[in-house]
Amino acid sequence: MLYVRDGQGSYEAAGRQTAVDDLVTVLERELTSGSHVALGFLAYEFAPYLDPLVAVCQEPAPLPLAWWALVDLQDVEENQPQSFAPGDSLHCSLSSQEFCQGVEAIRDAIGAGEVYQVNLTRRWEVEFSGDPAGLFQQLAGELPPRFSFFLQDQEQGWALLGLSPELFLKRQGQVVESWPIKGTWWGEQPARAGEKEQAELAMIVDLVRHDLGRVCEPGSVQVVAPWRPVQTRDVVHREAVVRGELREGTSLRDLLQTTFPGGSVTGAPKLAACQRIAELEPVPRSVYCGAFGVFQASGDFTLAMPIRTGYVAGGRLYFHAGAGIVWDSEPQREEQETREKVRSWFQALGVES
Repeated sequence: MLYVRDGQGSYEAAGRQTAVDDLVTVLERELTSGSHVALGFLAYEFAPYLDPLVAVCQEPAPLPLAWWALVDLQDVEENQPQSFAPGDSLHCSLSSQEFCQGVEAIRDAIGAGEVYQVNLTRRWEVEFSGDPAGLFQQLAGELPPRFSFFLQDQEQGWALLGLSPELFLKRQGQVVESWPIKGTWWGEQPARAGEKEQAELAMIVDLVRHDLGRVCEPGSVQVVAPWRPVQTRDVVHREAVVRGELREGTSLRDLLQTTFPGGSVTGAPKLAACQRIAELEPVPRSVYCGAFGVFQASGDFTLAMPIRTGYVAGGRLYFHAGAGIVWDSEPQREEQETREKVRSWFQALGVES
């Protein structure tokens, strides 16, 4: 098992623990030297380990900054989910008023030419007891989202509930793809995106193309699908498909260093948007907006973008939602969008949004 916690990287194997400076390089080395797969996640705040210029919240997070288990899939256990009991007092890191003020601050930065788009998010938390897998099963339903993922480390005392519709990054051979999601509508709104949603996605597609272009063969990065609708339980999104062919010799660290965190959850330009996020969001995102998924020994992998994702640690459940803020954003609508995206979570917990 490989993980980063409290700023220290560790590798545990055969009852021994070794300090690790470069988790990603060690992970790639261990995968290529064996026949295992790796299951796990990178927190959003892992980004400075890949690029020190990325600004992130400095407050402590409930989960490790990274956690990967090297396993034989035949040994993975599936247990019957048990009941759970949430508390009745829900706390949010940004009130409705504070979130709207954040939207206005971003619009001011856009007007000043500092950024084009910033993804502003907030976190809800509530007391939680019982089995996190029970909540995951209820949220997933009979038709789970396409990148659903449940992971629990009972020794460290946390569980991850991933119900994401978004693909951050997929590698198959030398071909790499990203399916960024931007633009949201719900309820009686028409099942299409307007000019604002088109602009949101177009900006991020350009960013993803640029990121992949730094590690792909010249001219190989293409927008395979400019946009297509993605239906989730609560809202509808639009997504694009960006594909490229990696240059020979591109390491996992090279690829993650140029793409992480994903542009759909930062904004553009990426470094400037991350700085705004660090200034406006008072709590860490943790695994939310990071990456989770599976690495194969062959080098292939699938990493989802952890939106619609929550986690349980220390007797509390945390879940997040956000919105892409552009010049045309209306603060009240953006605030409502964050609540619409996690409506199913509120319903499953029996709490008011």
